[in-house]
Amino acid sequence: MARFLKQFAVIGAAVAALGAGLAGGTVVPVSVAGAQESTAPTCAADGSVQTMTGTVSADQAKTYLLLPFEVPEGATRVEVGYSWAPSEGTTLDLGLWDASGTSGPDAFRGWGGSRQGRLDKGMPRAWVSAETADRAFTPGDIEPGTWNVELGLAEIAAEGATYTVEISCSDGPAGRETPADPVDADHVANPDPGWYRGDFHMHSWNSLPEAPDYEGTVQYGRDAQLDIMPITEYVVTRHHRELGAVQRANPDVLIWPGREVITYFGHAIVLGETPNTIEYREGFDGVTLRGIQRD
Repeated sequence: MARFLKQFAVIGAAVAALGAGLAGGTVVPVSVAGAQESTAPTCAADGSVQTMTGTVSADQAKTYLLLPFEVPEGATRVEVGYSWAPSEGTTLDLGLWDASGTSGPDAFRGWGGSRQGRLDKGMPRAWVSAETADRAFTPGDIEPGTWNVELGLAEIAAEGATYTVEISCSDGPAGRETPADPVDADHVANPDPGWYRGDFHMHSWNSLPEAPDYEGTVQYGRDAQLDIMPITEYVVTRHHRELGAVQRANPDVLIWPGREVITYFGHAIVLGETPNTIEYREGFDGVTLRGIQRD
């Protein structure tokens, strides 16, 4: 079976309430300890922890807050953890952008939703380095400059909420950036025409910490007698650079990368080889649903 629908994207298969009349989100000016203007803290490369705190109000729900911090020359690892209060009625999502900017594939280093780096849940801080990274985050060179923690303000309690963000850098051996290993776009799993079974909405550990790894996800598909297994991780791109080895180890099935684009006004499945970052922050810097569909 040829790799069909190559480069094909489906947006709208799982859309909920993504109407043109909905107000989009915004990026709120950085707030450290509640101030609207503040000097970005420097993440010292000695492993010490820097803390940023602030408050958000209910009318900021479904917007995005960027918290800049400086990564010094020589840092080889960046860690980010966070918490919020009250826990009831508030949900904050965690993302990370590096010194390349706050949009685009070169700058995007990952998104853990609200299931990662939660200090109030006793979780370790999410982290990135050149060779490896925490689940849902992308390894790559740690370039010095201004990085940004992204807090997605998914839900804010009526009385408002406070947040605490911890950042830490270290300067251990730098290592080398791991080369990308995407699936072979020309791989043929089965050349015979016929009916094939597929689940076009599958997640592995990049989406959910309790989900199986890639091999476990493929085994789940085999147990369900699937021939086609698009792995549609939440927001992130990491699996696009890692599924090549999984496909080679399972040549008789079609391992197909995809994405679940999560906006605060609905979700959509994107199918196909789209290793670039697909915007999910409707309202951020002019991002619109139409633009997301077009890109």
